Amino acid sequence: MQVIDTDILRRFYDEVCDNELEILVDIASDCVTETQALSTEIHNSFTTKDWEVFNRSAHSMKSTAKSLGGDQLSEHAKHLEHNSCYKDDDFTPSVLTEPVAELNQHVNAFVAELRNEVAKLGGTI
Repeated sequence: MQVIDTDILRRFYDEVCDNELEILVDIASDCVTETQALSTEIHNSFTTKDWEVFNRSAHSMKSTAKSLGGDQLSEHAKHLEHNSCYKDDDFTPSVLTEPVAELNQHVNAFVAELRNEVAKLGGTI
């Protein structure tokens, strides 16, 4: 699976940003900041066992990454979200240990690739 689906990112740039590089740079910069903050929230809520915050943060990360073509990160966040259904009787927090440990790797890859793709268009984030 690709880190960034460039077709989705290009479509976003064309349709949402109206091919305005400054708009893409602003949105992508905000996405990077939000993704990194959500990663911190996920790690902190895992440590404190605040499953409501964990689940909500994973859901937000899934959507944020997906909107800019971050398929790999979005799928990882989806896995975190679905496995943190704390209201289910069979909820087992231990299944989240390894995916949480891998989260920063996915976030860093997404951020690096997003920066690279925006740079190809002439922007900097």
